Amino acid sequence: MDDDSGTSSPSDTEAITDTIADDTGDGAEDTATAPGDTAGEDSGLGDCDQDPLYEVTWDNWGDSFFQTWCQACHSATAPERYGAPEGLDFDTLEQVQDNAALVRWSVLDADRMPLGGGLFDDEAYLLDLFLCGLE
Repeated sequence: MDDDSGTSSPSDTEAITDTIADDTGDGAEDTATAPGDTAGEDSGLGDCDQDPLYEVTWDNWGDSFFQTWCQACHSATAPERYGAPEGLDFDTLEQVQDNAALVRWSVLDADRMPLGGGLFDDEAYLLDLFLCGLE
């Protein structure tokens, strides 16, 4: 962390990304690509030049999405983080913006989050639109 704000610095995010990419915990070789790596199959998501059907914002969708799917582990107030790195929290729009590439990779590209199962296609589509709006 670079200050007391609770946000991760780029080096923290890189270290977290390296840890995620190197240790799946399942004993199998991890073949997912890291944030920013364009190798692999095209999921149809991440095309931020598309004309979206919906305007997806923090207020009309993102806040409730991150409360539902992420904050049980990724919150400064989470009683049990279940292995989520300290400081990698999604309580505010700014925290999500600072880690948008990591969220995209972990949820949409590598299907590593949320724990216990991935998103339905419509939720993945809306998350993609939301993350595109942050870029």
